[in-house]
Amino acid sequence: QIDFYDFTNNNTNASGLSIDSTIGILNQLELRPSSRFTLNKGDVIMRSSAARTSHIANLGATIPTITYNGSYRFVIERYLFGDKAWRFLASPVRLVGSDASTPTVAAAWREGVSALSSTGYGTAITGPSGPNAQLDYYTQRGSMKWYNDATNAWVELTNTTSTRIANTQGYMVFVRGDRGAPNTTSGAGTATNLRIKGQIRTSDQTFNVLANKNQAIGNPFAAQINFGTITKPGITNSFIVWNPLSTGLYGVGGYENYSIVGANYRLNGLAGGAIRNTIESGEAFFVQNNTASATTVTIKESDKGILTNMVSRPGSADIIIPTIDISLFEKDNNGNFLMMDGASTSFDNSFSAGLDNDDVIKFTNTYDNLFITSNNKNLVVERRPSLTVNDTIKLGLTGTRIANYKFQIDPYVLENIGLDPFLFDRYLQTETALSVSDSTDVYFDITADAGSKVANRFMIVFKQALPVYNFTTIAATRNADKTVTVNWGIQNETNVNNYTVEQSNDGINFTAIGVRVPSANNGTNPTYTKIDNAASKAANWYRVKATSLNTTIKYSPIVMVNALQEGIEINTPTISIRPNPIVDGDVNLNLDYQAEGLYTVNLINDLGQIIRTEKIMVKSNKEKFKIRLGKISAGTYQASITDKVGNTTNIPFIVM
Repeated sequence: QIDFYDFTNNNTNASGLSIDSTIGILNQLELRPSSRFTLNKGDVIMRSSAARTSHIANLGATIPTITYNGSYRFVIERYLFGDKAWRFLASPVRLVGSDASTPTVAAAWREGVSALSSTGYGTAITGPSGPNAQLDYYTQRGSMKWYNDATNAWVELTNTTSTRIANTQGYMVFVRGDRGAPNTTSGAGTATNLRIKGQIRTSDQTFNVLANKNQAIGNPFAAQINFGTITKPGITNSFIVWNPLSTGLYGVGGYENYSIVGANYRLNGLAGGAIRNTIESGEAFFVQNNTASATTVTIKESDKGILTNMVSRPGSADIIIPTIDISLFEKDNNGNFLMMDGASTSFDNSFSAGLDNDDVIKFTNTYDNLFITSNNKNLVVERRPSLTVNDTIKLGLTGTRIANYKFQIDPYVLENIGLDPFLFDRYLQTETALSVSDSTDVYFDITADAGSKVANRFMIVFKQALPVYNFTTIAATRNADKTVTVNWGIQNETNVNNYTVEQSNDGINFTAIGVRVPSANNGTNPTYTKIDNAASKAANWYRVKATSLNTTIKYSPIVMVNALQEGIEINTPTISIRPNPIVDGDVNLNLDYQAEGLYTVNLINDLGQIIRTEKIMVKSNKEKFKIRLGKISAGTYQASITDKVGNTTNIPFIVM
């Protein structure tokens, strides 16, 4: 027995090249067009390992003549890394009638029903009928099944000695490891190599897909295939594969949906978008037909690739149309958030508002499903016309459990659409503003309350974007009657619904103490005052919450007033900048009734950069300092004043 890295046959003689002993192929077997290849006595083993899986190259338009003297002759291996998980596997050999030229499941993946001991090959296949039905041992559910497209249901395999391994759909197999792996569904798995002896498939391979159905297809070739080049009229430009590394409910894998973005197929619902354009050797996958007519998928010799990978390759896709990705994460017992599912919506007038093959219907898991409800269908990919005001993405959640979850919502090319997205939670009756330029994490819980787990709890609504307004000043001062006066100023006041003044006893937890309606809302810069008649004698913290007409919320900086000292006459300690805004290039800093000592003043721009630092000495109850700004741009700045013991007061100011 000899192993070759590459093996090429270009022999076109009548007798061709005769193989009289077993050979192994580590990388590529190339049978040139019109060549002749006779398998006389030995087998050709297409080897697979953790390092690489060999492949049979494109056989060309003039398919070589392969003569099989005896059964099988090709041995197709598929290495599987050690992990107890479901695998969606193809059987890349052809069905030759019902004779012995096509091996049974038992002869292939049960290694001819070898002993249940570790050899690095095969696996145990189990089920509820146990060994009497030609399975390895009893389990409550079958460990091998195939997908019935007519009924949209999985059918468990009950007898491996009468079922031929070759089929067009592939098999879902729970792989614990090789034949000697422990009969458990938890714990570490062992690596194994599943091999099939048979006759290879050559030339074009066709697969029927029923109307409005999902269809499982096993990669027919012992080679990687390019999904983008296969012939698939009427099929959505997407595919579904099974990733055994996906965490899922029990850590045994999960479905992944890839849909076209530009020239690449991108994983839906994953920030950054992992790229995968190929179906691997020995891998099965799903396609989807959303039309009312049956169609045919054709996988050609020219669709073959020259590489084979363990799992999908990482990458990134350039998204050139407005898109929102929504990813669902669940918090595990270690406090880590693991991605469970994802969905995606894109917007362009080239897309239809109805259901067509630009949309992808959700292939449902039994746990943690996220989808988009549209046209009475649950979608994992939705493509619709360009956004308009009040457009809504209706999200759906099923299979959730009592746990902590979060959405990661990632926008692409949404900065200039003139609309602001909000996530609405029907259960909590809250709205969360979503960024149009960066990802937004929204945390939520599923509890024992049935209302928390309703399928239509969440939706994303697009509202008209409103002009931006900013806080320019906020200050809080203790009055002689022990009350506190809160003053704040607004720049470019437009579309503000109200201001809520909030007070805190610890600087962390705030409570509303009053509401002010805007006085202008015409783009001017008004100032407001609120007196806290119930201010405590201890320290008090204040902030102002501005709520816009479309419910966007913006908070001012937090300011503090010191606790009262019993038996001492109240003289209000304040730090202020007057005038504000600044028009003459000088910051006039006033410190009244502040502790004596050295203070540090940092002037900070809107990028958080310190543009000037001054040291000032306070010697009396009323001090005034002039800080020259020099030539700086108009805009919003902040003065940060720190006393000798580290207490800091921040005062926003505007340079005109």
